[in-house]
Amino acid sequence: MSDDIREAMRIIAALKKTRPSKDRITLEDLKRFLEVQEHLLRQPYVPCNVHMMRWIEDNVGAQMVSYVLYRPF
Repeated sequence: MSDDIREAMRIIAALKKTRPSKDRITLEDLKRFLEVQEHLLRQPYVPCNVHMMRWIEDNVGAQMVSYVLYRPF
């Protein structure tokens, strides 16, 4: 089996998972799915809790400073 056929089968299986109520998968469904996949690949990854990163870094930085300055020798 060629790689193209495997890829097509993978795409169709993924489409069936996203739209289980549909009996048939049309060419428009395939085009839309591929457009979305291409858009997702170009989009940078942003973690869900990215707004907390600054707070975590500030808090850890303060803890490290206090640890370095006030640790017993």
